[in-house]
Amino acid sequence: MKGEEKIGTWKWADNPFTRQRELNGLRVMMAVINNWDLKGENNAVYEEKHGDSGIPELPYAVSDLGASFATTGRARTHVISKGNLNSYRKSKFIRKTTCEYVDFYVPSRPSLIFLATPGEYFTRVHMEWIGKHIPRSDTQWVGGL
Repeated sequence: MKGEEKIGTWKWADNPFTRQRELNGLRVMMAVINNWDLKGENNAVYEEKHGDSGIPELPYAVSDLGASFATTGRARTHVISKGNLNSYRKSKFIRKTTCEYVDFYVPSRPSLIFLATPGEYFTRVHMEWIGKHIPRSDTQWVGGL
């Protein structure tokens, strides 16, 4: 957008919004759309310059949603795991609920075939926490928006 410049990326586990309901709401939204590719490089920080005040704002965004609306995790092919409404329709949503927390299936563990590329496999396994242990009150809050 005009007046906006990408100045960096942000990580799910290391950002100014950790443990905030807004970040938890974003985690829920990533589960709702089955966005399983939650690498930090797919997130952006922008600098927006505002007219007279000259005070820049720093919007944080998920800037790559290409791995959405399909499976809950990386599958053998992108045809199955990206933009596949049939896969999306068949996917499971909520893994577990307690009185305090909700766990979602997104992002799920990648197919075992990715053990052939251990770096890719374990990077994806390390992302599973993003869809887990989200306070129930935060899921209700974002659901009401």
